Amino acid sequence: MERISREEMRFAPKEEDTWGLKVFKEVWKTASGKLKTYWKYSLPDTAVIAAFTADGRVISIEEFQPGVGASYPHLAAGTVDPGEEGIVTAERELLEETGYRGRVELLTTFAHDSGRSDRKVLLYIATGCEKVQEPKEEDIAVSLLTPKEFWEKCLGYIMNDPGKMHGGANSLKVLTLAFHKLGYLEVIK
Repeated sequence: MERISREEMRFAPKEEDTWGLKVFKEVWKTASGKLKTYWKYSLPDTAVIAAFTADGRVISIEEFQPGVGASYPHLAAGTVDPGEEGIVTAERELLEETGYRGRVELLTTFAHDSGRSDRKVLLYIATGCEKVQEPKEEDIAVSLLTPKEFWEKCLGYIMNDPGKMHGGANSLKVLTLAFHKLGYLEVIK
């Protein structure tokens, strides 16, 4: 398929802060020559960090998330500022939300919603983390948990009440990749 056009559609007054949310109308040409319209949304990219202390504990946070109306266990994360490299965001958010600093590296990048959005979710691992200051953000509870404790706490939250919308899926994604990289997962034969 070939994209023919992409037009940003206004959905809020110009002075309204939409937190980077944009809506686009795209027209694509199929292999048979038909034109197909897609509506897409765009948000700033985000970085999620699976952070581990020098003794291997996971740096877990809990804070209220208005999207699901709940507080739940997850990993430090944040929005990539315009012009900022994702790794800088990861280092900044880890420090601001937890007070920890470590060796940060990119694990992978995936699409937030590959069918309707161009937002990237950048997954990072931080190892050898040490506390260097108190967290800068208010209303965030920081805990150090064994990998098993954190995994079970996240799964317990997400698996509880299956009909309810939950947050934390990005934390499970990056945690799975981090556990694989660190050799914490066994291969199933």
